[in-house]
Amino acid sequence: LVLVVLYGGEPNSLNLILAAAGVEVVQLLLLMLSSPFTDPWLDILSKGGSLHQVAQLGFMCVYRADTYEDPSNTGVVYAMIVFAALYLVLVIVVIVIVVIIPMVKAWRYQKQLRKEEEKAGAASVEENRKERARLRKRYQDAKAQKRRENEQRASPESPSPASPASPNQPGVQGSARPGVTVV
Repeated sequence: LVLVVLYGGEPNSLNLILAAAGVEVVQLLLLMLSSPFTDPWLDILSKGGSLHQVAQLGFMCVYRADTYEDPSNTGVVYAMIVFAALYLVLVIVVIVIVVIIPMVKAWRYQKQLRKEEEKAGAASVEENRKERARLRKRYQDAKAQKRRENEQRASPESPSPASPASPNQPGVQGSARPGVTVV
């Protein structure tokens, strides 16, 4: 179809404009029937672009016909400019919706996340201080418990490690090695 446009006639001739309009109408129909884009905004932009092209080609045909009858008649030119400006507004709106708004949302989210991390960082510093104090207390308690156990072993009421209970005595549990119980 594109070759038809390339060889449709002289530049700016009516045959060439009509051939280009035919190709644009076929493209518009394919876009309308197939909806190739998953993003609805890109779909609107592609269909709007095809409508813009078909309308501009129609305006070009009207302009050629008007200037053929009266070379000073340029009323359609303003319609072409307005329609092109409307399409440009559509393109800007789609770019804002598809690109800029998600970027701003992502930027705000990252900013909020950093702020929350800073808050959590201050809170985690306090939590870390409390955790270290709790661990230090547990360590000191375990150290004191170990010291008390060592003092009990060394006291005269408990059997000394030098004279362990004999494993051969009936009903007495004991071992020559600490930590091992013989029954």
